[in-house]
Amino acid sequence: MVALEMIAEYPGMPRTPRPINRERELQQIRDAIQGQGLRVLCLRGKGGIGKTYLLQAILSWCQPGGEWHVPELLALSPQSLVDLYHTTYHTIPGLTEGLRQGLNAPEGSFQRFNEAYRDWQEKRFGLAGMLKELETLRGQIGETFLEDLNALSRSHRLVLALDTVERLMYEEDAVQRRLGLEPEGVDALQWLLKALPRMENTVVLLAGRPEAERLYGDLQSVLGERFVLIDLGPLDLKGTIEYLDAVAATLRQQGLAEQAERIALIPAEVREVIWRYTEGRPILLALVTDYLAVADSPPAWAKEPLDRVRSLEGEELKARREQVEADLVRFWRETARAADQAIYAMAWTRKGIAPDLVARIQGVDEGTARDWLETVSYTHLTLPTIYSV
Repeated sequence: MVALEMIAEYPGMPRTPRPINRERELQQIRDAIQGQGLRVLCLRGKGGIGKTYLLQAILSWCQPGGEWHVPELLALSPQSLVDLYHTTYHTIPGLTEGLRQGLNAPEGSFQRFNEAYRDWQEKRFGLAGMLKELETLRGQIGETFLEDLNALSRSHRLVLALDTVERLMYEEDAVQRRLGLEPEGVDALQWLLKALPRMENTVVLLAGRPEAERLYGDLQSVLGERFVLIDLGPLDLKGTIEYLDAVAATLRQQGLAEQAERIALIPAEVREVIWRYTEGRPILLALVTDYLAVADSPPAWAKEPLDRVRSLEGEELKARREQVEADLVRFWRETARAADQAIYAMAWTRKGIAPDLVARIQGVDEGTARDWLETVSYTHLTLPTIYSV
């Protein structure tokens, strides 16, 4: 089955203007940003639960003119959210340069880092195979970045953000085996574990899945009370209703009155059935609203008698939910868009995707693969950036 988190909002439904039913989590993060010293907060939740959207919303509110902004606040831009899905950020030079670029700091803020980074770029190919020398250069990049970051934090409250942190802890995957690629190391992880405790007036926001328990344990060990895990669960019934209403309102604002009415007029009993079968998972709710954008009425399963749905439990309820999920994904696949082939490739590539890799997986020319990825990059995927060239 196509990985759900890869398709949640690709079909075309707009995002809600604000995250739904996350007031408690947002207040906890806002308190940390308004505080002092180092704070590292990690949003932990299953794929498609809304972690990336929450990070992007927070970063947008921290920008000049945003509702959380104050003069001394300097945060990554939402577009510069560092997504560790991409192996570009799995090295010390790649990660630190991504953070530097995203901060848009005052000119001269990272002078020592820039010099170390340029030195590494100039010498790395000439030092191929000289591991000790290369390690020394990477170490200088990491150290100068941290020094310059802390110097900047003495005049600004900094907000950094890393998404998909579980990608720092991967093993050889199916793509590597199929294409005969060698497993890659993640040297950025050890640098982070050493650098984070030394950061000063900075808030670091992380997002990852529950399976990265070892990473969360390591962060707790090195950071102590400065590290906070925030578990993101699915929406409750009230949150599900708010979500459907918010999507309808957004569609109206975009001039899509017909689609808006289809969602707004969903009866209360049908809304509860939708909630019970989707468990309030934002990813599935997005697919339900996408279905309603092209269908005259809710799917057949959503019109089952509420009393019967309420009576389901245990394995019977589990099986029914799995069938609903399969039906929603099948609907998405049957929309038959050319760029879907890129999504299918992305669904089983754990470490990022590029045109040449899509072309090899799908058996098409690289130009076609590039067109697919560019189409997908303009949609609201869980991944904010699909590929880099």
